[in-house]
Amino acid sequence: MSYLLNTFETFIEVNDYVLIINSNINTCKFLQMEEVYDFWQFVYVTEGSLTEYSNGEPHLLKAGDIIFHEPGVLTKTERVSEEENAYAYFVSFVCKSKAMEFLKGYKNHLSQNAKSILDNVFSEAERTLVLKDYGGNVSMIPKGSAPIGGQQMYKIYMEAFLITLIREQIEQNPNKFFASKEDYYSAIHKGIAEFLKNKTYDVVTIDDICQEFNHGRTFLSSLFREYEGTSIMNYYNKLKIDEACRLMTKSNSALSTISDLLCFNSPYYFSKVFKRIKGITPMEYKKLQKNRGKF
Repeated sequence: MSYLLNTFETFIEVNDYVLIINSNINTCKFLQMEEVYDFWQFVYVTEGSLTEYSNGEPHLLKAGDIIFHEPGVLTKTERVSEEENAYAYFVSFVCKSKAMEFLKGYKNHLSQNAKSILDNVFSEAERTLVLKDYGGNVSMIPKGSAPIGGQQMYKIYMEAFLITLIREQIEQNPNKFFASKEDYYSAIHKGIAEFLKNKTYDVVTIDDICQEFNHGRTFLSSLFREYEGTSIMNYYNKLKIDEACRLMTKSNSALSTISDLLCFNSPYYFSKVFKRIKGITPMEYKKLQKNRGKF
């Protein structure tokens, strides 16, 4: 009996951790400054209440509430009352997954299930990481006494927490994101086509696309062929050849130059792909365009 190996699909991946701070808002001055970050951040209130600003828009958060800030958002945290203490976690991380689109502007009261997973995030972070201040530059570093696999467990719990929030959103209101499974598949197809169009002058592999869209090779290849009637790479090569035709029509660039611009392995391979798609060689196409210009 033979066995087939199946690769795990990655829906969401936390690439780096930045900070995780549990603070009393009334005494932590730096949290009350306006800041713009190039990473994700969420604020989770554990006691009292606070006002969290996102690009100037105020959001009142009470115990059990959470809000997400995507990269590039102007944020600020303020206490609601000088008499009331407010405690909150500020968690910053890098995540490049497309799935984070679901959490842009997300604000909600955590479910018990999500809170249980988040408690694991905080517990693992406390056991594994410590905050260090290097002359005004703060960083989380592993503790000397960190348990084995602590950073990986922190990453796993974080990813599980994010997936849980996304699942809950879709289960509660599926039409908010996609009217049907077909709409979801169509969005992936359009995303791949746009991604390839923007990479005409680059080199893209199937693995690059799988990483970009967080799905496996078999699923994406099958889905794309269903919509386009051809493979992803054939579609990508056609985009490149169409661009080559445009360049040959609009400029006097040598074929070798065009081949290099479009990142073909060699002029020979460029010519081979061109003829397969257009039915004639690049040189024949160039002569044909030149002759047409005479009339």
